[in-house]
Amino acid sequence: MTVRGVGFFLFFFVLLASGRGRAQVIPKLPIKTYAYDTNYVVNYDKLLAVRLVLPRRFYSIVLEPAAGKKLVYRPNIQTAIGLGFTYRWLAVDFVISPNWNPQRDEKYGETKEFNMRGRLYMKHDIAFVDIRHYRGLYISNPQDFEDPWDGTYPQRPDVRTTYVSLGYTYIQNAKRFSWRSVFQMDGLMRKSAGSLMYSAALQLNYTSADSSLVPSNYMDGFPPEANFTKLNTATLRLNATYAHIFLYRKFFLALSAGPGLALNAGNMYGATGRQSPKLVNVLFDTKNSIGYNSRRWYAGLTFAYTNQPIGLTDDLKMRYRLGEFRLYIGYRIHAPYVVYSVIKEMK
Repeated sequence: MTVRGVGFFLFFFVLLASGRGRAQVIPKLPIKTYAYDTNYVVNYDKLLAVRLVLPRRFYSIVLEPAAGKKLVYRPNIQTAIGLGFTYRWLAVDFVISPNWNPQRDEKYGETKEFNMRGRLYMKHDIAFVDIRHYRGLYISNPQDFEDPWDGTYPQRPDVRTTYVSLGYTYIQNAKRFSWRSVFQMDGLMRKSAGSLMYSAALQLNYTSADSSLVPSNYMDGFPPEANFTKLNTATLRLNATYAHIFLYRKFFLALSAGPGLALNAGNMYGATGRQSPKLVNVLFDTKNSIGYNSRRWYAGLTFAYTNQPIGLTDDLKMRYRLGEFRLYIGYRIHAPYVVYSVIKEMK
């Protein structure tokens, strides 16, 4: 069973600090928090929102020759389950990944994984961090290369991949438009509104294997450079996104789409030696949500997706596709005094 908790250390700190009495000195946040303008957003952040969450992450590495069939790697990931809460500026989900279907390990192999995601919502800005690490992937489309195909999926326990993204988003119409209210679920906009959002992020990617990522019997259609075992890149991502939140009574629909540029630096190591990837590539991001949000009950489904290609050579491209579906249902209650007092002191 793999534990995927985001913010556990914050929760532990809250319990520890509150258990030592009122004389305990609680450090304050190094940033300025803010309250909603209630002319535009109904404020729920004084209520403690608890929820059940069912996230399903997805991730794939696609090797694309200029002329030939794509080769797709995926980790063996199952739907997770967890509990979360939101109170004022703090939102935390505690998630585990039970092995719902042990037969999947026999079919696709075992994947060891680590995931972390953090968001800090300020008045006009969002700071974010995403980390994913997988060890043990499988080839998800062997039927495109094997004729006849015996129905098995080649397992690659030696394949490792790490994705780290640190970034910042500026919201142009922050007064009337609240992305935080949809994804942190601590408020509800009074009217539909949209905004341009501008993002910059530093992204680190590392993928390696003990032998070539393209197996020798799959090399038809691939250039000689596809016989490589390691790729590490540092990427500066620049996005311009338009987002809009549509409202009908307590129901909402949030849509966004954002093309962008990726400026890459790094190295690829293989049988043909060391090479550097192409400098400039085009990427695409989208994040969407649909649901219901009243003062007490709330529920919804979110979907996030990133498609980022990296040109390795003139004849070979590597594409990272990642995202998440997240289903949740929750209820808001008045916060216990211990939670109220600690969070208030940290503002």
